[in-house]
Formats: sequence, structure tokens, C-alpha cells
Amino acid sequence: MKIALTEEFLDEMAELPVAVGKGCRELIKELLRSHRETFRRGMSLEKLKNSSFHTTRINKQYRILIKVDGESYLLCRVGDHDFVYSPYMDKSYSAAANCQVVRNVGITQAGTGPSGPGLDEIIARLNEQRQRASYGAIAGFLGAGVTPRSLMADRPKNQMNSWVVAATGLGYGRPTKYEDKDIHPECLRQIRERRNDFIQDPEILAGWLRAKRWSR
Repeated sequence: MKIALTEEFLDEMAELPVAVGKGCRELIKELLRSHRETFRRGMSLEKLKNSSFHTTRINKQYRILIKVDGESYLLCRVGDHDFVYSPYMDKSYSAAANCQVVRNVGITQAGTGPSGPGLDEIIARLNEQRQRASYGAIAGFLGAGVTPRSLMADRPKNQMNSWVVAATGLGYGRPTKYEDKDIHPECLRQIRERRNDFIQDPEILAGWLRAKRWSR
């Protein structure tokens, strides 16, 4: 069984409130661990009327729209109840035709592999897209003994590198030991206005890179 995330799902998950986004990530991790058994233990799938789609709950307000396609779960959209159940939400299309799969999640670890991006490429894409990501998310994605502490140790503190930020401590959401003048202006604005809104999970980073059309 495989779990796949669409580009729309990843974009919408990035916009969720922090607590809801965390719950969404935990739900995905539980699916990875248990697959169909997850639903037998209490996570319910609700079949939508006149549709091949299902929904499952993150909490009382938020839902994930899922396309069950044989042995694959396509996580297509995510949002509040009104968004997912809106009559304007297209729930009739073919998954193969319209759900662009940007990350197939199997039993292998996230990582660069033979054709995945390295640290230089990840930083360049973060800078290009004006997106922050944590030291831990990038280290977890790269794997192979890379640690959050060592990830940026030999790199200059400049605007290009300032998109890599801490996910713990007083410097949460900021690049560690940076002065404001060394942080990209847009990154600094994000820190001040929406500090919590950054990628903190290796799998989410992997999907984001694929969604942003990474290619070697």
C-alpha cells in the first residue's frame, strides 16, 4: 500500500494553523505505520455521496479529502469542513487524470537517493521560493549521518542561507546566531509576522521539493 500527497494538498497543508498542521502530519505518520489498520483502530473514512472520494478527520473542524485507488491512498485536499464539503469542490474527477502525485511515501526513508537534491540545491530552492525550513527537516531529508547541529556549521551567515531555521528554543523560526542584517528581508518579515509557518518535517520537505518541480 502507498500513500501519495498531491501538490494541492501540500500547498494547503502549509497554510493550516500550526496545531492543525501538526495533527495532519501526525495522521500521515500514523498511516505510514499502520495503513488500513489505522482506520480499524478508530480513524474513520467517510465515503462521500455520489463520489469516489472519502474524508477523514484531523479534528472536529478540519478534514482530509482522500482518493482510495486500489492499494494507494491519494491525499488530495485538506482544509476546514466547509472547504472540503463545498459544492464547488470537484470530487468526481479521476485520480489518475487530475491528482498530480508529487510524493509517493513508501517504506524507504526520505533522502537524496541517486537523483535527489543535495544541501546546495535545497538552499537554492528555499531562497528561490522564499520558504523557510528547519535544520532538522533538511538533515532528516538528507540522511546519511547528517545532523541538525552540523548541517550549516561551515556555511556563511548570509541571506541565501538564512532560510534554514531553528525549530526549538528562543530562536524558533529564525536562523541560529544571525543578526537581522544578515537575514533575507522577506525571511525576516516572515519571522516577525508568521514565525510558526515553516517546514519542520523531512517528509513534508520532500513533498514540497517535488511540488516545486525539483529535477536534477
